[in-house]
Amino acid sequence: YAMSTRPNDPQLLEATGKYYLRIGESEQALLYFKRAAYFDEDPDNATKYQSLVRTAQYWTYIDRGDQLVEEGNIQQGRAYYSKAQILLPDNPQSYTRLANLSLAEGDYLVASAGFRMAKQKDPLNTAALRGILDTYVLQQQPEIALQQVSSFTLEQQSLVRKEIDALTIEQLARRLEAYTSSEKSLHLVQQTLDMLVALNPSDPWLRKEVADLLVGHHQQAQAD
Repeated sequence: YAMSTRPNDPQLLEATGKYYLRIGESEQALLYFKRAAYFDEDPDNATKYQSLVRTAQYWTYIDRGDQLVEEGNIQQGRAYYSKAQILLPDNPQSYTRLANLSLAEGDYLVASAGFRMAKQKDPLNTAALRGILDTYVLQQQPEIALQQVSSFTLEQQSLVRKEIDALTIEQLARRLEAYTSSEKSLHLVQQTLDMLVALNPSDPWLRKEVADLLVGHHQQAQAD
């Protein structure tokens, strides 16, 4: 109702733009911010509107890039992500998206650099943390992936707990396979099984994986 009676009110236009930005309608947000800037005659607000317009434009580029990549237009999608990165170089979203494209193409060095830059911009960006691990997992280097975890803070580790648990289970499963082949390693087998139990992953599929390993080594009670 307010918009119909005061269609050129800068405060209402700004509030409407923020609403659209919050629900992911970046193109609509951009239009409202530009209108708010046009109708606001207070020069002290110019910087605020410039920031809002840049933010909305950034997400417009990101959203368009996502759409193009989903349609298979990888190079065009990459171009939009790059435009977003130039516009707001401190926002991690463009870095993780570009890094994921490099990861899919097997360009692991570029992917790793992108994910690490995103982590630098936002230390709690889950996509960046997961990407750092995935870079090594896809190269069949799970041990190195686990080594990266030691550089993560506890808060960062909590964001990728599922990935860390999956890597740890894989590592312990390989140890079990190696130890089982030697009768002299029975105590190491038990030690590894105890480590699996202590891991206690929250993900139901990982819990089943642990249970299967325990059952395979005659630890039915612990598996239950």
